[in-house]
Amino acid sequence: MKKLFFVFIIILNLFFFVVPLTLPKPEMANFISASATLSNSTFSSETTMTISLTSINEIPSNGNILITVASNGFDFKNVDSSAISVVGCTDSNWNSVETVTCGTGSTNHTVLINRQTDSCPAGSMITITIKNVINPAPLNISRSQGQADIFDINIKSRDSSNNTLDKIDVKVAPVEGVTVSALVEETLKFTVVGVAEDLGSYCGIVRDQSSPDTTSFSIPWGTISPTYSTTANNTAQQLIVSTNASSGYKVYIEENDQLGRDNNTCPGAVPSSGQYMYDSNICIRDTLCDLQECNHTSSTDWIDTATFVGFGYSLDNQSGTDAKFLYNESGRNFSAKTLADSESSESQFDSNAEIMTNAGPVENSSINVCYRIAIPENQPAGNYYNKIRYTAMPVF
Repeated sequence: MKKLFFVFIIILNLFFFVVPLTLPKPEMANFISASATLSNSTFSSETTMTISLTSINEIPSNGNILITVASNGFDFKNVDSSAISVVGCTDSNWNSVETVTCGTGSTNHTVLINRQTDSCPAGSMITITIKNVINPAPLNISRSQGQADIFDINIKSRDSSNNTLDKIDVKVAPVEGVTVSALVEETLKFTVVGVAEDLGSYCGIVRDQSSPDTTSFSIPWGTISPTYSTTANNTAQQLIVSTNASSGYKVYIEENDQLGRDNNTCPGAVPSSGQYMYDSNICIRDTLCDLQECNHTSSTDWIDTATFVGFGYSLDNQSGTDAKFLYNESGRNFSAKTLADSESSESQFDSNAEIMTNAGPVENSSINVCYRIAIPENQPAGNYYNKIRYTAMPVF
């Protein structure tokens, strides 16, 4: 069986920020706290830079916040005032049009956010969001993968004369995304379950104590009477399928031959004479269902079990809707088919021969395969055998 590989690639957003531990100079103070994060830390990708501050000093009316980002790293060519928003300390009192200066080889990028009315009290928490920022490329192409390049961002609050009130440097570190991979193998689980309960309905037939019990590997009819009984001449097996195949699955059914007495061969699809003679061999034939004649690809209602004797099957859904046909389709009583007879060159893979199918992945989808047998009054005594094989195939 071939294997199907899925590779999931997840880009992890990594960021770092460092608050300097050096004491502030006497003429200015650091912010109480500050951090800078990137929504996407992968090299050369577009990201949103979010800067969070808690001030020590009041920012007066007509004061401002100045953010400086090194131009040898981040690219601000797509950043304008519409890409910047400020939250905290009465949002509407920040100038709605921020000044963005895109750096050159000798100057840094700057973002100037002006306070237009009312002061911003000491201890205020402020969040500045800058969209459309392009992360730097790696500083050194020979660097080891997973090793971060660290960049400083300088932040200042200033008064109306641009004198510094609070300042701090924070750091961000773009790095390659970490590739996470996992192997998911193709799966197909197929289970055959016997039916032994004396209660329950299978293809419209209610079981009782006279109903033959089945196992996962056998359908022992026991002694069959020529007098047909709905309970004694009907039994079932349950099929359960789970698969992750992208286009689902199909289950096929075939018999090695019709039911031959003492396991002899039943040559051909129909008796050579009567209801059970195949040349010199005696068999229980595959049923014709009725005058419309069912076969392994076409179903017909099988009601008259006295006239139309033999062996056949029908289907119903136990969980899901995967049965290829149903016992009560088109208002029928027991819509039936015969098994593909490999001895007479009938193929289980012929069009419309599958018994269970779905076009996508399934979990524990289940059907009942309901078997029926009827014999003529003059069926010769003996032990009759054949072999049934189910084939489950994933579809890709």
